[in-house]
Amino acid sequence: MTARNITFKSGGKGRLSSGVPVSALARSAEFGMNSGKQIASTSKKGKAYTRSAGNTFGPNRRAGNVAFPAAREAIPRVASLWVQTARRTIHEALEEVS
Repeated sequence: MTARNITFKSGGKGRLSSGVPVSALARSAEFGMNSGKQIASTSKKGKAYTRSAGNTFGPNRRAGNVAFPAAREAIPRVASLWVQTARRTIHEALEEVS
């Protein structure tokens, strides 16, 4: 058993074709976004304009869409596995002593 850290990453490096950093959309993708929010954008010709977000990301959700529900399901299973492994290791160590 190793002591590795687990990191959830929503979005990473890079930009979309519109120039928006992927990391800027991570929160919207996970928790939703107000559909009336105005977003500053730039056209391919370089002209700045604003647009509304629409329903692309769905409504705001406090519980999240992907990472939080996945963690909610995985954490009890991982904890159970850890406890089972610890019990088995202790049990096997005690058998060797006897």
